Amino acid sequence: MSCSTRLAYTYADWWLEWQVEDLVELNDEQEDKLSALIDDFFTWHKNNELPEYAQLLRDFDHAIEKQNTSLFLKKYQELPLVWQRSSAYIAPKLIGLMDELTQQQKLELVENLELKQQEQHEKWQEEAEQETNEDRMERRVENLERWLGHVTPEQLESFTSLMAKTKPTMQDRIEARQQWLVAFETALISKPMDEMELRRLITDINYKRTKAHQDKSDFNRELFQNWFAQQLGQLSQEQRDNVSDEIADYLADIDYLAAR
Repeated sequence: MSCSTRLAYTYADWWLEWQVEDLVELNDEQEDKLSALIDDFFTWHKNNELPEYAQLLRDFDHAIEKQNTSLFLKKYQELPLVWQRSSAYIAPKLIGLMDELTQQQKLELVENLELKQQEQHEKWQEEAEQETNEDRMERRVENLERWLGHVTPEQLESFTSLMAKTKPTMQDRIEARQQWLVAFETALISKPMDEMELRRLITDINYKRTKAHQDKSDFNRELFQNWFAQQLGQLSQEQRDNVSDEIADYLADIDYLAAR
């Protein structure tokens, strides 16, 4: 796990630049600005966000070891901040770069985003059709066992009941992403470019969700939050140690990456 995490982060800047250039052909000056933007973001992220992630993991570790439900819930509710801080930092820089694109480049960007989005949606739908409920449940149990180690029959029954109560959101996510892209195209192509709308599209992950979609997401999030809190007091010492070992692996990754 550590090797793959470290490799992914180490080469994320290269991968991100390649992804952008796969969406729109940039001139030399724009490529230089994109490289500088990505370098700046990862420097900021390493210096500011990696320490935040490490502290968050330590807080989770402490909450689980001490079976401190209130601390666990507090940290669980802070998880969205991980995305919000990064998107808020990079949004104005991305918007500045997009404002320098020609109208033809903007149209090219939107067209390629639409193709990528369609490919992703078809992949999700194909996987959903091919994966049985049993396969899906087996995959989720394997992930639970990765964190807890041995899962008792009572815990497995409780987890199975939890998953049966969750509300599917795949189609909602597809529709929200489609609406997002429509709004993105309108804001990007308009003259002058609608920077305020673009900023919200980049920073607010819930912006183009319908109320029904948001209600389902909130329901599922609260369901998992309450289940985790309930299980916290029932974990054996062996299970808590297993969680701590998993967290320690992630902390080692963060320490390694922060020191690079």
